[in-house]
Amino acid sequence: MSEPSPTLTRLQAVLDRNLEHSSRAVRDMYASVATDLEAAMVRLRLAERRATEAEERAETLRLHLERAISRAAHAEQEISAVRASATWKVGRVFVALPGRVRRLVKSRPR
Repeated sequence: MSEPSPTLTRLQAVLDRNLEHSSRAVRDMYASVATDLEAAMVRLRLAERRATEAEERAETLRLHLERAISRAAHAEQEISAVRASATWKVGRVFVALPGRVRRLVKSRPR
């Protein structure tokens, strides 16, 4: 057999270098993609944790709101019961009476 031509040898060497370079480039690309994917996963886990904490805070606030509404309704019922009582009405008469008397005294001609 004959020796390969110098051009063919040179082209084979160029091809070997390019193949080595492309393999390295592919490895680097996959490493970069893996790094980006890991960073995205970390951000995703952090966002999920924040969302869970926000949901828990919202649930806690909703429970506090329900309790506050219940307490307000109970207080309104107590106020209605007190205002409907005879004691409240008599007390209002005595409180209102001095004001009425004062107004009458002020409006009286001198």
